[in-house]
Amino acid sequence: HSGPVWKIAWSHPRYGSLLASCSYDGSVKIFKFEDTSYSVFYTYEGHKASVNSVCWSPYEYGACLAAVSSDGSMSCIYQKNEWEWGTTQTMICQLGCNCISWAPFRPGTSENANILRVAIGGGDGYVHIMECGQSVENGWEFESKLRGHKDRVRDVAWSPQIGDSTDVIASCGRSKQVLVWTRKCGKTWKQSLNKSYSEAVWRVNWSVNGCVLVVSYGVDGIDMWKERLDGTWENGTNGSVEKD
Repeated sequence: HSGPVWKIAWSHPRYGSLLASCSYDGSVKIFKFEDTSYSVFYTYEGHKASVNSVCWSPYEYGACLAAVSSDGSMSCIYQKNEWEWGTTQTMICQLGCNCISWAPFRPGTSENANILRVAIGGGDGYVHIMECGQSVENGWEFESKLRGHKDRVRDVAWSPQIGDSTDVIASCGRSKQVLVWTRKCGKTWKQSLNKSYSEAVWRVNWSVNGCVLVVSYGVDGIDMWKERLDGTWENGTNGSVEKD
């Protein structure tokens, strides 16, 4: 890269030791590691501005890397076969895209089992939900636009919990808010948490089982939120409870 690197992400080991990176220089690179050496395996330069985030899809969908850029688009770099890789690019938000997270793979024979989804944080304050059927080659469509942030969205994280038919997405923004969005059985998305902080909120991330939401804020602040049985959220760091 010829500029700052904003994010890196390892692929699932099923597809080898592949490390993706994105940069202010507008490029996405995939590095391949073999024993004690590495090489640039793939370079994508289709974006016209800084590429701000990269994220590998669940391995069940194949080797597929999604990236979002300040030019407002999302690109997908995917393995067509053993020898060939392909790319797609989709316009998402005119004010730029800052972050992206894949929905977990849901095994089963239901219609939703073959639908790929991503959540993208936009410069317009929306969380954009995109979907496509079976493969990114089929093209992406807008599924939902979640409105709640008052400024650009800094980070978004789709909960990895797959035990039921509930989708949960956490997001944080420049407006110092943390929002949690919930959708049950494919119905309408609803806010289940709207927490305002007095300091900047930087990142959100879920525990491996999707039960605990970790929020980083300020200079060195960390909160851990967990939903209670009555639908309220408890801050495990200080014991406070937030109602919707």
